[in-house]
Amino acid sequence: MPFQHKDNTAKIFPNKNKTEINQRGKSGGELPDWTGSGKHNGQEVQISAWEKVSDKGRYLSISFSAPYVPNQAGLVPQLKTMDQAKAVEDDQSPDIPF
Repeated sequence: MPFQHKDNTAKIFPNKNKTEINQRGKSGGELPDWTGSGKHNGQEVQISAWEKVSDKGRYLSISFSAPYVPNQAGLVPQLKTMDQAKAVEDDQSPDIPF
């Protein structure tokens, strides 16, 4: 059985994937220094944290997001027969009001 977090708990670990090479290639911001997961109010969350320094000292800037699921976005169902393809085509009629 996979590990299950208790509600309102989390764990973060140093990001082993953070290197100078992929750091420069990452678009939209830098990779987090720490990553992990947890559970908040019954919902699984993914946690990313960046080490920062301000006038008051060192701190962690933390973000929470939905858990990452590889290859979930953009999957197209595979149609096995021409009948299935025809059924999908029929479902896309111009009578849809949007």
